[in-house]
Amino acid sequence: MKHMILITMFIILILSGCTKPRLYPAFMDYSKPGVDLLGVKKAMLECGAVSVRPTQHSYEAVGLYEIDERSNHHFLVVLCMEREGFEYRHGTVEQACLRGSRMHFSACQPNPPIPERSIETRLNSHHCKVLSVTPAHCLP
Repeated sequence: MKHMILITMFIILILSGCTKPRLYPAFMDYSKPGVDLLGVKKAMLECGAVSVRPTQHSYEAVGLYEIDERSNHHFLVVLCMEREGFEYRHGTVEQACLRGSRMHFSACQPNPPIPERSIETRLNSHHCKVLSVTPAHCLP
C-alpha cells in the first residue's frame, strides 16, 4: 500500500511539473530603460507577437499549430525586440537555440528573417482585432 501511494505521489509530481502555468504575462519578460509597460506591449505587437499574453488559442488563431512553429515565431519576436534594445529576461535566442533540438529553426540560422518593427503590424494584429474593448496598446 505504501508503495502504491509513493508511486501515485511521484506521478502527480511529474505531471504537475509538465503543466506548470505561467505566473505572469509575456510582456513582463522584456525591459528597456525609459520604456513603460505600454511601450513594451506596443513593441511586442510591432515585432509580430501574436499577443501580449499569448495562449495556445492565440497561436492557433494565426495558423501556428505546432510547438516548433510557435517557438520559432517567438524566437523571431525576441530577436526583433533585442534589435530594438529590449532585454529578454530568459536569456538570448542564441542560448535557447543551443538548448534542445532547435538549430533547424529559421530563428537559429545565420541571418534569420527578423521581423521589422511596424505600427501597421501592431494595429492589424489578431490580438488588437479580436478584443471587444480597445486597449491603449492597440491605438494608433
